[in-house]
Amino acid sequence: MTSQERILRRLDEKLDSILDNPEGWGGIDALEPLVLLLLLLRAELATPRVTHAEVLKQYRVFLATRLRPGVGDIRERLGDALSLENMVALLREHVSSVRTNQRPSTSTVGFPRYMAVESEARH
Repeated sequence: MTSQERILRRLDEKLDSILDNPEGWGGIDALEPLVLLLLLLRAELATPRVTHAEVLKQYRVFLATRLRPGVGDIRERLGDALSLENMVALLREHVSSVRTNQRPSTSTVGFPRYMAVESEARH
């Protein structure tokens, strides 16, 4: 397993941890930013490589199709249906979709050397 695959797996484990125990990670106010941050990091290591702008665009499109078009975060778009359970269900659905469309990168091009843990031991 490459360094990229290990890091990608750790990011996925952290996403699962947040969605399994959202109260332990700050609850309803912290959930969306945490998940988006991890998805942005995940996109750096995946194939096809996805820009930060594209990650955010995909998320906005997801919210528009699943909830309603417009601006604002998931809390605003959920409106009266806002609950931790509804938010977790929607975020879990989006994360699952992202995972389906992104695989670990097979190329190390553009992968910072300082993150290549397995090669550091040889130097």
